[in-house]
Amino acid sequence: MKKKKTIIAAIVLLLVLLVGGAIAYFTDKDEVTNVFTVGKVDITLTEPAWVEDNAKNIMPGDTVAKDPTVKLTADSADAYVFVRVVVPCIGAGTTRREAFTYTTESGWAELAAAEKTCAANATATHVYAHTASMTKNEAATLFTQVKLDENLTQEEAAGLDLTIPVNAYAIQAKNVGGATYDVFHANFE
Repeated sequence: MKKKKTIIAAIVLLLVLLVGGAIAYFTDKDEVTNVFTVGKVDITLTEPAWVEDNAKNIMPGDTVAKDPTVKLTADSADAYVFVRVVVPCIGAGTTRREAFTYTTESGWAELAAAEKTCAANATATHVYAHTASMTKNEAATLFTQVKLDENLTQEEAAGLDLTIPVNAYAIQAKNVGGATYDVFHANFE
């Protein structure tokens, strides 16, 4: 009888192991992993026509090729683009004026809040916004040349810093809360 009980116990144990193995066989597990990447705004500012030697020994009334061009790179998100131009001032008192003039290309609008006056400043600052958002690989040129003031005197030119710093900025066009390009100009300082 002991032998019979041992055989029955072994059979029961074998059945338990078989059933347990079958249960493990029918279980399953799954997992989902989401990978997020963040977009970016990426611009370049170049002056393809600028030749430094052409800006040497210029005379009043001369024009020089200077073409600040902003381009969104191939992996950039759509963006609003802005350019700040700082022009040196010449003269004194009520005759104080900008040393250079230029004509902006179509598609640009000057923001009203910039320091455009030479009255009390050594420079005049102009901020322009591209009037539509730009897309990747799109480029826009602000102006193509600058002209030295025709009435510049030798006395006014003495010791004058005739540099024209140009800076470009961009902000994403998507999800900016319905704001237009002129909302962002205060962030350029």
